[in-house]
Amino acid sequence: MIQIDFCKNEEISEVKKFINNNWKKDHILARSNELLAWLYKEKDRFNFLLAKKNRNIVGLLGFIKNSHFDKGKTGKDIIWLALWKVIEDKAPPGLGLLMLKKLEKFEPNLEIAVLGINKSHPPMYRALKYFSGIMEHYYLINPKIKKFNVIFLNGKNCLPIPVISKEKLIYRELFQHDILKNKFKYLSKNYSCFKSSQYFFNKYLKHPIYKYKIFHLEFSKDKYALIVIRKINIDKTNILRVIDFEGDETIISYLGKFFLDLFIEEKAEYLDFMQYGIKKKYFLESGFNLLSDMQNTIIPNYFEPLIKKNIPLLFSYNLHKETKIRIFKGDGDQDRPNQVNKNV
Repeated sequence: MIQIDFCKNEEISEVKKFINNNWKKDHILARSNELLAWLYKEKDRFNFLLAKKNRNIVGLLGFIKNSHFDKGKTGKDIIWLALWKVIEDKAPPGLGLLMLKKLEKFEPNLEIAVLGINKSHPPMYRALKYFSGIMEHYYLINPKIKKFNVIFLNGKNCLPIPVISKEKLIYRELFQHDILKNKFKYLSKNYSCFKSSQYFFNKYLKHPIYKYKIFHLEFSKDKYALIVIRKINIDKTNILRVIDFEGDETIISYLGKFFLDLFIEEKAEYLDFMQYGIKKKYFLESGFNLLSDMQNTIIPNYFEPLIKKNIPLLFSYNLHKETKIRIFKGDGDQDRPNQVNKNV
């Protein structure tokens, strides 16, 4: 008989063994107790559903709530599915879907999404009435760089350099006291807000391994946004990634000068911005190219280790019909480290 329930604190050592033996040997979540607790630990449990047969784990479904990083729950909550693994030869047919249905019953009022799904899985999600899609991958290059070490650009394409808008945009880096004051409500008028200022502070500025920078962007008193940047050093080259964004999306049209200043300050080769839900025109107006529009251009997505290939990032979600969603690289566990001791 299969029993499905939340992971108790005393069961986490079994989970680590299951991940190491059935997902990936030496997986970071099996080696870093700090990262594992930071992502999944609640007071009396870890956010994993365990399917057990004869007291042995035969199925695992991990999930991350936005409210995990905002105990005051001032933003709208959502569940992001993460590690999802069933031992096929030991589990009954359909156990994986049964675990998902169990999670939906445990959390009946929350919307569910997953970022980073296998390319063969969208039909399964569509059968569950989930919507599936591919993240849009935009990129800008540093106009001062003549030789690229990480990316490959087709010379026939128009080079995506920052477009300096005539309109003035105010920007400044935010630190702990700035974010916790919560002076601004970074909420787009066109979307349900899934994240609060507390969320950004806890998820990014308090990250146990990665270092992030958060910036306030302001075009006018009623038009502002928040953006999260992470610098990566790879092959003695700096690159910049936009990891998260919240606020008025029209501001993206005016970010050329901001990104140019970042290129100079960080000596970065390029910057990329993976997202879903924001209109393409805003990116084009600030100078970005969309990767899928370019022939023979390579903008890597994985860096631990570096894979010099274009690898699309797929997502799926099951949301209420009235909800509009924006998805970014930082959602779920997609910006999670893969190497404990890597200085990135």
